[in-house]
Amino acid sequence: SELSMPPPQASKPPPPQAPPSPLLPVSYTIAGPCSLTDGGSCVASPNYPNSYGINEECTFTGVPPVELETVAFDVQGDAYAYHDYDGNGDPTDDCYVDYLTVNGTKYCGTSGPSGAVAEDGVIKWRSDGGVVGPGWKICWATRPPSPPPAPPPPPALPSPPPLSPPPPLSPGFVAAASEAKLRNLIEEATVTAADVSIYLPPSAKFKLGSQIRCGSNIKVTVASSGEGATLDGKGESGLFFLEGGCSLTLRGLTLVNGRAE
Repeated sequence: SELSMPPPQASKPPPPQAPPSPLLPVSYTIAGPCSLTDGGSCVASPNYPNSYGINEECTFTGVPPVELETVAFDVQGDAYAYHDYDGNGDPTDDCYVDYLTVNGTKYCGTSGPSGAVAEDGVIKWRSDGGVVGPGWKICWATRPPSPPPAPPPPPALPSPPPLSPPPPLSPGFVAAASEAKLRNLIEEATVTAADVSIYLPPSAKFKLGSQIRCGSNIKVTVASSGEGATLDGKGESGLFFLEGGCSLTLRGLTLVNGRAE
């Protein structure tokens, strides 16, 4: 009999590799009163953010080889710019009292080592016995990123334009701001047999539950302006009932939902 071989098993994918660890040294060493801050991503002058003291020295080793960021830097600078203390021919760049050293370059005043790389992994600090300053704080690119700035507030909406004042009434017109006022004016004109001109506000809506009757030999004018007023019969009214020679003129109005009697 033939021997049966088990089917080949599919190979398992390799386990995912862990992300590379941040570019940080295994350990730091601080000799002197300087302090390590921000979870090991920054170093600061003694007593920072308060002023440092006199006659201080410290050496910080283990700085990763990445660009430095100056968060704060304000120490005593070159008070006598006419004397070349370091002998390099430039009397304006001397740091001879309080200074930070990175790669052999001294930093003082308000110019910190932003962008410099501590190739030997060392930052040194020294202050003399005279004037002190607010101090410094130096970080490197491996520290946790700062949160993004808050977005600017949305622009304020423009104020709406002021409402236009209602147009002045034409001579001889009487304003009616409600259905009851409109009805009363026409009924009074019918009783007194006097012509009447009535003005309705623009965009006003008058709902008529019954017909408005005009029963005299008079002239009635109902007008509006702008968008015009609306007379709504609600499907129950024929809006107006004219008899006795009454003449009705409508201008600038919208008639809706009238019912034929």
